Amino acid sequence: MSHLLVLLLATIAWVASLFAAGYERLARGEPGTVSLFPAVPFFPLIAWGLAFLFHRLSFPLGATILGAIHAALLALFMVSIVKCWVKVRRAQKS
Repeated sequence: MSHLLVLLLATIAWVASLFAAGYERLARGEPGTVSLFPAVPFFPLIAWGLAFLFHRLSFPLGATILGAIHAALLALFMVSIVKCWVKVRRAQKS
């Protein structure tokens, strides 16, 4: 996996974390919003930097591992979004 693909995957995963946190707050009935700072600007850049470092050190498996971790995070965030969305929809109907 290339370091640029890790950057793309990490960015998508951390943006999805914002939606997951927002839906979780909505499902609990809490008011307010979710801040995108510092997760979205810094965490994808840190993952990209590590993947680039692994690429420069001729350790391509490192970038693949980082990509797999972020793919798993994205899957968990998507499951959380769907669960909270269902909970909010059920609360609205009753």
